[in-house]
Amino acid sequence: MNKQKCVVCGKGLLRAVTVSREVDYNDDGSALKIQVKLPAEKCSHCGETFFGPQAAQVEHAALCRALGLLTPKEIVALREALGLSQEEFSDLTGIGRATISRWERGRLLPNKAMDHYLRLVKKSKNNLKYLREIAHAK
Repeated sequence: MNKQKCVVCGKGLLRAVTVSREVDYNDDGSALKIQVKLPAEKCSHCGETFFGPQAAQVEHAALCRALGLLTPKEIVALREALGLSQEEFSDLTGIGRATISRWERGRLLPNKAMDHYLRLVKKSKNNLKYLREIAHAK
């Protein structure tokens, strides 16, 4: 495995570490603090710590769980269990394709109403059947 040199000092090598970090989230006047363990890389010389895309995904999923929302993986699993592409899921639910993509990539949190909507779709085949009837009636 090739060790990368630190881009800050150019002397040390980066090594994989886990960093515990407190994340603050404020929305609708309510504040939330959660502790998250994030994958990172730390320089052996200067001590600089680097967080990559995987850390962002871990942080986002932890925030979803703390807020009681479906995680990106759970949203992908729901859509795939229905055998739908993002475009088909969008057409069926009326949720924008870009929004679905952002939820699935962890770029955007669904609000509580959308989370409840997704859970209703997941919960019952009758709900899915009704959505299909609505979509075909247009």
